[in-house]
Amino acid sequence: MTQLHQLRYFLPPRSKKVTCPACDQPKRFKLYHDATTGHPVGDAYGRCDRQDHCGYDLRPQSDKPPERSANAFRDLPPAPPKPLAILPEEVVAASLAHHRANNLARMLGRIIGYGQANELLLGMEVGTSSHWPGATVFFQRDEYGRPRSGQVVHFDSQSGKTIKDLAPNGEKRRRTTWLHKTTKKAFKRKGEPFPQWLKDYEEAEQVSGWLFGLRYVLAAAKTVPVGIVEAPKTALLCNAFLPTYRWAATCGLGNLTETRLRPLLDRKIELFPDASENGSALAHWQNKAEQLRRKGFQVTVNERLETLATPEQLCAGYDLADVILDNHRGYPPSWDNDTL
Repeated sequence: MTQLHQLRYFLPPRSKKVTCPACDQPKRFKLYHDATTGHPVGDAYGRCDRQDHCGYDLRPQSDKPPERSANAFRDLPPAPPKPLAILPEEVVAASLAHHRANNLARMLGRIIGYGQANELLLGMEVGTSSHWPGATVFFQRDEYGRPRSGQVVHFDSQSGKTIKDLAPNGEKRRRTTWLHKTTKKAFKRKGEPFPQWLKDYEEAEQVSGWLFGLRYVLAAAKTVPVGIVEAPKTALLCNAFLPTYRWAATCGLGNLTETRLRPLLDRKIELFPDASENGSALAHWQNKAEQLRRKGFQVTVNERLETLATPEQLCAGYDLADVILDNHRGYPPSWDNDTL
């Protein structure tokens, strides 16, 4: 690259990183900018910061700006397939052994009895994290039974609600993160080297694309209908109080996708979206259900929560967990035959 090119085309030190077109890793690719315009040269011209694993670095080579095309890298050899991000089974097992220290587990025990709670927490693979005192881990397995990720959420031990922090911009943010991230921070804090599994996990495909509770659902007969809700805590309570279905959670309104539901293609599915002030949650899942039916899914949407909720409940995002807790009148003695 000539001195002219060095002056004209450059990588801004604080520019936003985007998905690399070669290795497909998000927030790793920085675009070359044209000093004469102040704008990126083209979607394909940039450098991936994973130089040891990707090495993609396409630079402008002439005074004439190249065409803005995301296909400029089409002649490059395809990137090698990325290994799958899989958590070690021993990590999952260790997390499942500490329900006594788990805020959500203690709350669940008071609601449904400690024997029933322990059985359900183990069956749905709900673990404990020390990242926040008493934090919960919702493990997600794929359709082959491999543990792919663990969502960490911090609940209040009395109310069972997610604890929120006030961000610098004044917004309230839920205390939630991922197990591999909390593990990395813990080793950094102790000044210890990362275990090999964590190094491998960080370099692997980390997309979270599975239902919480999928393994629990697949263990039931195919004739048992599947109930889908947004929150893992709701799926837990529904499996305890509404056993006509096997329940799973998308872990978010926008996570209802064909990929996540693909393992349930041969089962009857009923969606239970949270109530919303303007009906947007119901409308969103109704639209998704229509798309899924065109793909061959047997899926319907339950609208009762939206139609029966009060204006205050709609505003608060009322869900089936709220219905269960508001109408809770105790549990059978047989549910309390053990401790956490």
